[in-house]
Amino acid sequence: MNSKLQTNQLNDQLVNRANIYKLLADCFKYPEDSLESTLKLLKSATVNYDDVMGTSAEKLVDNFKLNTFLKELQIEYSRLFVGPFQLDAPPYSSVYLDKQGLVMGESTQQAIEFYVKAGLDPALEIHEPPDHIRVELEFMYYLLFQKVMDGNNRFLDISYKFMETHLIHWVFTFTNKIKDCTESKFYIRLAELLDSFLSKEKELFLKYNKI
Repeated sequence: MNSKLQTNQLNDQLVNRANIYKLLADCFKYPEDSLESTLKLLKSATVNYDDVMGTSAEKLVDNFKLNTFLKELQIEYSRLFVGPFQLDAPPYSSVYLDKQGLVMGESTQQAIEFYVKAGLDPALEIHEPPDHIRVELEFMYYLLFQKVMDGNNRFLDISYKFMETHLIHWVFTFTNKIKDCTESKFYIRLAELLDSFLSKEKELFLKYNKI
């Protein structure tokens, strides 16, 4: 196969994977009407990555449409991820990784160190707590996209290390927490889709002997 064609195909795959990270991150925003378009883009991206995941994303679109009132989804989002009185599925890595189980713990600093290593300034560019699920998924998007933009393997190496030492050590516990704490088909399917994607990503890193 022509080496230029191979490179283009690899870059297309990286862009698609990067987009899935970004779209999944956007699904963990406070739900607004714009979420429907995000879900449709997620369906298109996941179909190109894995047929089963594409079907799951399609069901997410259907689940979103079936919510009679967006307000119901917003209430469930707040109950699971925001509080204030009870936080059923905290979206912060430090809650799961640190012995104290507190937000902004040692693992938060670990995440910040990765961001700085990749050339980001957390004080200027991160508007959520640094260990929020959205931030960590968007960081993976950034790393893969930067690899495509300038071809520097440094960003890919950071993504492998971030996955190996941080992300996979808490996300599956987080998604299980969601599935245990809600009856919302939407958030259950979102948790399952994130599980499926990161499981395949982990396999990909294993294949290349990075974990």
